[in-house]
Amino acid sequence: MKRLYTLMSLFACTSIFAINSYSQNISQNFNSQAEVDQLVAECWSFSGSMFTSTLPIEGAGSITNSGGGSFSFITPELTTATSIAISFSYNVLSASGGSKIFIESVSGGITTEIHKINVSGTGPGTYNLSRPITAGSNQIQIRTTGTITMKLDLLTIGAPYTHLGGCEIAPIILPIKLTAFSGNMINGNVNLDWSVTENETGDYFEVEKSDNGSKFIKAATVSVTNTYGSANYSTSVIAEAGNVNYYRLKVINKDGTTSYSKVLSFRNQNGSNTTLKVLQNPIVNGLSFNYQTEANGVYQVSLVSANGLRVLSTPMNLQKGTNLVSLNVNSSLPNGIYILEVAKGTERSIIKIIK
Repeated sequence: MKRLYTLMSLFACTSIFAINSYSQNISQNFNSQAEVDQLVAECWSFSGSMFTSTLPIEGAGSITNSGGGSFSFITPELTTATSIAISFSYNVLSASGGSKIFIESVSGGITTEIHKINVSGTGPGTYNLSRPITAGSNQIQIRTTGTITMKLDLLTIGAPYTHLGGCEIAPIILPIKLTAFSGNMINGNVNLDWSVTENETGDYFEVEKSDNGSKFIKAATVSVTNTYGSANYSTSVIAEAGNVNYYRLKVINKDGTTSYSKVLSFRNQNGSNTTLKVLQNPIVNGLSFNYQTEANGVYQVSLVSANGLRVLSTPMNLQKGTNLVSLNVNSSLPNGIYILEVAKGTERSIIKIIK
């Protein structure tokens, strides 16, 4: 098989498509059944025509029909100028009166005649002409009418494939792209905001946190919305009191690939040890802590897991001064790292505990 196609360029068709073009024109012999099968895989279509190795026109084989039935094949889409040169060799073995060989272009479902050969007898022949054609993407079809048996070989067409391998290729899915990631801390809450493009290709996000900037654990999960194109997201996580807290965003795509944002850091000045103090940490026999208040009031006491889930939340009446609070959490609380939070209005203290 003569294969004279070379890669010319790669260019974007849409935001999620890419198309490869070939720079050289079609030059095709039909030397084996395997080569014809390969053409079918490359979106050539053969109807009533088949490979034969019997008395080929040239080389080891040609394509033919049998018994005077229809003979037809059509190429994949080719990129054509305003004229096209087509040549091939053929050998008519038998033909009835009025038999013809048509050379046609097909574009958008519309078939247009380029030229036709009136078959007046049997024997070999050649076709080699340049004819006008609508510029753009066209398929070239060669077919017969009437009762004719023939062979065809040495096909050249003055146009390259439009698509890689002759076929319309599958879309290339680009990964979701993070365009912005920022945050701020208000009353011990870290508020994170981010923006993306190619939103439809993402699966979900994970907010990861660290107390040393190198070893991160998952703090929250955010699902990707159904928005196409650009999208904005936000979430809040609790920062550990008195420490520098580091956060980054992990982006997970539908194809399983991942990427990471830059790292943001915040220091939570809320909840000093003089306000909130756990009496035993790691906790063993229940959770007990001292909490110092400036006034009487109802405070919300909460436990938040390392992945951001609030596993306990209960109101408590606390008095001005130092309060001793005990919670029975041993039987229901799995081992792990938690954040203890005591809050009332804008007053808020947090501390890390271990069970």
